[in-house]
Amino acid sequence: MFSLYCGLRARRRVTVALLAVFLFPLGGSARGQGPVKPAATALMRGSGEAASTTFQAALADLNAFASKHGGRVSALAVDLASGAPQGEWQAKLELNPASTMKLLTAAAALELLGPSYQFQTGLYGVPRPVVSPTPESPSSALQVDELVLRGDGDPTLEVQDLWRLANALANMGVTQVGKLFVDQSRFDQRFVPPGFEQQPNEWAAFRAPVSAIALNRNSVTLNVLPTQPGRPARLWIEPPSAVSLDGTVSSVDKGNAKVNFQVVPSGLGDAPPVAKVSGHLPIGQGRARYTRRMDDPTLTAGFSLRDLLRQHGITVGDVTTGGQHEKRRITYHASPPLSAIVHALGKDSDNFTAEMLLKTLATVQVGADGRAPVGSSTQGAEVVRNWLSKLEGFEGHPHIRNGSGLFDANRLSAAQLVAVLRHAYRTPSVHPDFVAQLSEGGVDGTLRARFREPNVRGRVRAKTGTLQRVVSLCGYALRDGIEAPVAFAILVTDVDGKHAELRALVDKAVATLLPPRPPGPSSTPSP
Repeated sequence: MFSLYCGLRARRRVTVALLAVFLFPLGGSARGQGPVKPAATALMRGSGEAASTTFQAALADLNAFASKHGGRVSALAVDLASGAPQGEWQAKLELNPASTMKLLTAAAALELLGPSYQFQTGLYGVPRPVVSPTPESPSSALQVDELVLRGDGDPTLEVQDLWRLANALANMGVTQVGKLFVDQSRFDQRFVPPGFEQQPNEWAAFRAPVSAIALNRNSVTLNVLPTQPGRPARLWIEPPSAVSLDGTVSSVDKGNAKVNFQVVPSGLGDAPPVAKVSGHLPIGQGRARYTRRMDDPTLTAGFSLRDLLRQHGITVGDVTTGGQHEKRRITYHASPPLSAIVHALGKDSDNFTAEMLLKTLATVQVGADGRAPVGSSTQGAEVVRNWLSKLEGFEGHPHIRNGSGLFDANRLSAAQLVAVLRHAYRTPSVHPDFVAQLSEGGVDGTLRARFREPNVRGRVRAKTGTLQRVVSLCGYALRDGIEAPVAFAILVTDVDGKHAELRALVDKAVATLLPPRPPGPSSTPSP
């Protein structure tokens, strides 16, 4: 029925379309401040296709619904094969993009850092023979008076990576560490990204702080395993020694789970924070996990490393900040390549990874003294803006404060987002990994439950964006047998509580950009 409807609309516009070919030059801009005129709409078919007219109609429906509820729309679609616009609605209107901001962060990182870029977390110091060997420390044993743990913003650093560093140190023969320093100096000390202060009492992991050394995404997880009715449940923390436990959780026979878990400062200098726990958990539920962000991640990785070193038989003294003076590296851990890391942005819409990458981008421009600047969100945003200003067809001065799009922090237009999509698709060093990190409609990521119909499943690669008053979708519509896709961006803001309805209208608009598949086995669209 939908295909028949599109066909009827197309035939009614044939005369207008032919007239428009002569009246309007190819490649003309459709990024004005309002809906496209009817003749221009007809032109946007491109290669004789009628998709653009139905796309424009779908945008009109979307705008009517949004306007009815006090909302605004900015939208644009461009055929990357011909360069012809396929339709628009206030394409230059800058709105809150929500998580589609991550498109800019991913593309800029892939181009400026490179797909093969790897973060490094290392141990620095000077191993030397133990001054007074003991039976437990043979004459070949080594000691490090000042051991420095230093990172440069790895968003994937986990406990097992620190375990490998500790294991390497033990295999070298180190048995004693005087003082353990944690060097967080590669990033500034503003752990809370811009915009995140709008929800200061939110302790969920998605609001985790960012730091140069960030273990387990700067969050801590409480594991609760019920035992027997009336007895305390078994509790353990990940990462180990990141916090000390205070309190118990009771095991109950039945009922609803109620576990209270908060992390507070210890107030004891280099002692880890305290996890205060209470409540109860029914036996039938099995193990439960509760994750909270760390308020101050400065020493978290140091506490866990000290615990791991001791497990390897290495004595360790106090944990403190500092160590910037030490340049002699003993061993290090390298992260996966950036090409793999960016999947967290597109597939999972991961805020923490986006904010870590934004600060990393601030370090790419080495100064006259040969030193990389300290990573900050403010400078990272400036690097992204400078990168945008050099893109072909990019116009305007977008407001960028953070790299994730979380909260009310950024302003972008559909035209600006399409310019980024076009540039990423046309840049060989960026294209493969940028497209691969996007969610695939009806298949994976944040689009696994959308675009599941046979004609569209697997043919949309896009980034979603969702806030309380924002619904957005930006990406590519892949067409069977056509090498280049249609790049599209649709932003809807200022509508509260209508997410399902807005998504349905947005998805309907995107589906019009895809011609029907021919009968029989469908071909795989080219990314």
